[in-house]
Amino acid sequence: MRSSTRLRAGLSEAIPRAQERVLARQGPTGAWAGENDQGPMCTAVVLVLERFLGILDPADATASVRWLRSRQFSDGSFADNAFSPEGEFNATCYVVAGLRAAGVPDSDPAAGRAWAFLQRHGGLERARMDTRLYLAMVGLVDARTIPVPPWFLHLKLVPGLERLSVRFVASWVPLWLNILPALARGLRQPDRGGALFALERARVARYLGERQNPDGSWYGTTVPTVLGLAAARALGLPADDPLLARGISRIGAWKIRDAAGLRVPIFTSEVWDTTFAIESLLDSGLPTDHPALVGGVDFLLGEQSRIPLPEDLQNPRKGSSRVGGWTFGAGNPLYPDCDDTAVVLAALGPFLRVKDSGRIRGPFRRGLGWLLGMQNRDGGWPAFTRGHRSKKPGPLPRGPFSELQDHSAEGITGRVLLALGRAGWTAPNPVVRRALSFLRRQRDRNGAWWGRFLVNYLPESACVLRGARAVGEDPRRPYLREALGWMVSRQNPDGGWGEAVESYDDAREAGRGRSTPSITAHVLLALVDCGEARSPAALRASSFLLERQDPGGGWQDLQVQGVAVHSLSLYFYNDVWADVLALRALARLRAALDRA
Repeated sequence: MRSSTRLRAGLSEAIPRAQERVLARQGPTGAWAGENDQGPMCTAVVLVLERFLGILDPADATASVRWLRSRQFSDGSFADNAFSPEGEFNATCYVVAGLRAAGVPDSDPAAGRAWAFLQRHGGLERARMDTRLYLAMVGLVDARTIPVPPWFLHLKLVPGLERLSVRFVASWVPLWLNILPALARGLRQPDRGGALFALERARVARYLGERQNPDGSWYGTTVPTVLGLAAARALGLPADDPLLARGISRIGAWKIRDAAGLRVPIFTSEVWDTTFAIESLLDSGLPTDHPALVGGVDFLLGEQSRIPLPEDLQNPRKGSSRVGGWTFGAGNPLYPDCDDTAVVLAALGPFLRVKDSGRIRGPFRRGLGWLLGMQNRDGGWPAFTRGHRSKKPGPLPRGPFSELQDHSAEGITGRVLLALGRAGWTAPNPVVRRALSFLRRQRDRNGAWWGRFLVNYLPESACVLRGARAVGEDPRRPYLREALGWMVSRQNPDGGWGEAVESYDDAREAGRGRSTPSITAHVLLALVDCGEARSPAALRASSFLLERQDPGGGWQDLQVQGVAVHSLSLYFYNDVWADVLALRALARLRAALDRA
């Protein structure tokens, strides 16, 4: 009884402080926007691009170099991810190219140490093809050494091939198959002569224009935008072309300046972050008409894609809606995805029951229609592209070709079920039944689910469990009990849970790692939703979170949480997720204890 009283007192003190912390992080647009730190790559390649375009501002170059220096290891290397304990070869190549673009001489101590690291590990000849493109843009490698596919494999030069390709490869593959060869060919052929080159320039420029977001980006992501702009310029588009002007403006808006210097994130995540902030504030007691929630909902409604998407971009079910999806970040209407659409619908669900729900119902209905049109035959949902074969249970293999297809993903499917549950859908519905069947088939040998977009088994499995419960699946079913039991078995002595990126390469590391607030919150949410709020595991998890709340009311993970590109081992850290997830987990635990 005494420990229960202490817990309730701790929750009553921590939740309002956490609420204030989350409220303070809302921006003027109504959105929440954590910074997504992937490491030094994006800052370096923006330097390369701006030097290549002839627009690099000396002050920006100086500030960027100052920030890059702070990320260098003692052996001269640079990491490929935030919080990585050691450097990586290609990441160091990016920074060497960035330093060269910024005018840093090789005799500079930081540049010299980086060059020495590269030489000890085989030299620039070891660099990947995409890395070699950046090196060629600053003259560090000969562009003629970069292989270029023959013209007849260039999707945009063969009428109809691009439309057919989406049935076999993910929607992001055609973008790369246009950008990378075009950039390589432009670098190899600076005179830009010949009829075939002129044809390629015209068609690729048209393709890039058709696929460019109104804000100037491609996919709302730094790297495709950098390479798209470089390809356009390499093919001979004039520097004042509107396509280039829009993209340059978008790059400028991504820049973050502070006392540490200048850095560029891999992408923004306003939509995703706002959904989780809204849910945490609702669960912790804010009324639906609170100004912060009204502003957050208004932001989400404004970010719904209203551009009819061509079928060759995502291959939806015939006759389904082509408008209504959402994206990870703001200003990315050409590239909605199933995951973000699902979490937005889940966040909007509670607002369907308020008096003025009319403004919510139309967008919710459109979003749901778009999402249903993207369900795969295997019952799961992909990220962007429907219609590809199901993957084997467990992880995707590493390698450059592992992401040519957009397989149904376990975590996405779990989050879709959460959204469907908010809409009142339950297990007897055929759509839900097929999704649950997919999830049962996709369990790995440990009984849990592999993490395609969250690191790794623990958070994605928690989302699957919560999705199954949202549509009424009985938590006593053996496959749910087995997964939950595995998760509990991975609880650390301090009461928390953690998992590191090593679990992507070594199955024995699944569910193991230093405890973090985000992963602990994910698992605690699953425990609560599965009726285990009073279990020893849940109570120990709550103690872990309460003890690690900082004086400002928030939490810090200091470990990567998300997957940017699985095949390239690129991960990122978002500095708002721990705050919103921990608040939500504690609030839902308190509500469950009150009901009990």
